Amino acid sequence: QSIAAAEWAGANLDPRDRIASDRVNTLLLATYGHLRPVTHQYDEVYMSSIFLEPQIGGYERQLITDLNLRYLLVDERLSTQLPRVGVYFEAGEPGANQYTVPASLLALQKFETLPGASRLFDSGDIKIYDVRVLDANP
Repeated sequence: QSIAAAEWAGANLDPRDRIASDRVNTLLLATYGHLRPVTHQYDEVYMSSIFLEPQIGGYERQLITDLNLRYLLVDERLSTQLPRVGVYFEAGEPGANQYTVPASLLALQKFETLPGASRLFDSGDIKIYDVRVLDANP
């Protein structure tokens, strides 16, 4: 599913648009989709709160706005187990190596009902959302 999502993204999304995802899917988006996802190494921000917080709050909305983030790839399989390397997104993320329960499925699914987010791709476990119209100040 991850490779199919990355290939779909590469064929259907503008490579100039910003996309964010978890650690494994970020690598696949770059490799198979030929995209440059947001990473802490290059963008100096951690994206984990956008995915793992139960709601999109002011900080997350501002992050989306400041990064000019257009797409999010959400892998709901993150809710089925702890991360094998201690992080879901990148080394140094808040909570790194301290997770005791898997990511919340409800947190990962919040984009389904978030006004301004629209689902573009759905493989069952993996969804890609367009979040460009999320306002920093709802």
